[in-house]
Amino acid sequence: MPPIRLGGIGCGGMAAGVHFPAIQRIPELQLVALCDLDEARLAETADRFRVSHTFVRFEEMLDSGLIDAVSIIGPPSLHVIAGRACLLRQIPFMTEKPLALTVAEATSLADLADQHGDCGQVGFTNRFAPAQRLAWRISRLPEFGPLCFVATTHLTHCRMSPFWDIENGVEAFIHLHGVHAIDLWRFFGGDPVEVSASVAGLRPLGPPHHAYGSILVSVRTSDGPHGTIQMKASASHNGDINADVMGERGRVRVENDQCLTYERGLEWVRQVMGDDVLADTFLTDQPAGQFLGTGNIMHSYWDFFRYEWMAFARTLLAGASFSPSIRDGAKTVCLTDAICASLRAGGAPTPVSF
Repeated sequence: MPPIRLGGIGCGGMAAGVHFPAIQRIPELQLVALCDLDEARLAETADRFRVSHTFVRFEEMLDSGLIDAVSIIGPPSLHVIAGRACLLRQIPFMTEKPLALTVAEATSLADLADQHGDCGQVGFTNRFAPAQRLAWRISRLPEFGPLCFVATTHLTHCRMSPFWDIENGVEAFIHLHGVHAIDLWRFFGGDPVEVSASVAGLRPLGPPHHAYGSILVSVRTSDGPHGTIQMKASASHNGDINADVMGERGRVRVENDQCLTYERGLEWVRQVMGDDVLADTFLTDQPAGQFLGTGNIMHSYWDFFRYEWMAFARTLLAGASFSPSIRDGAKTVCLTDAICASLRAGGAPTPVSF
């Protein structure tokens, strides 16, 4: 089959620095058109990636007949307006996170997807890390047991500072960086009904509304796992995203999107060892650990963007439903909004409305 002809809406740093190089490494995709309001940046990006068709208005690109699908890489306001245009035209698209900054905008897009057909995928990169996907499948095995606890963390050396017209640096940090850990919690734990959030170790920096600190969120579901979400600025390294998922009969952990450890109960060890002469060396009081990892290949930050575009292309070619969907993206916006509301209320328990 010929490659999917892709048009790029937005030629900023993330698009040109991360997404377009990833797209060009995927045989199923061909970047054929670009759109940006900044004509100088548009021309420079088109020349760099050898794209001959350029547009200033994305509606013209969508109606040109030159493309089969679209990338939307820019601020959340662009995700909303361009995503709406794609949904109305039923042009498949992948949009960066977050889907939107407000519950109203996100819900409006999700409702539109329900009405016209959900043809969008939201770029929560960590869902495409091989170790996280393997951990999710392990956590759904019958032998794992019902989920009882989920903890996710996002550690970054970035500061809390105003962004996307969000003056409160803590809330801007949550929308920009913390949303990775927030969505990863939903990936494993489902939809919470209540959260309680607090900030610790807040250290103001020179400019107004700039700070370092840590945000801790207590998460409660109605009939599933409880847990925590932690988001920290001023960590010693950047982009460290972890998950710890506990079931009644197992536990799986992912460190830095890379290394996976799976623990199972002693009964499983007894069954495996049987009457082995060294069985007693394994039957300790501690659960047995089984290291799975991701083979000998350590995946880089750049690989995960390639994986999400591979998933987009293969899902589209298979005629399957995109995941995370637009509704998924909207639910993560709702959870993010509840966390910020709890912070404003001094940590008071806050319901999550999806």
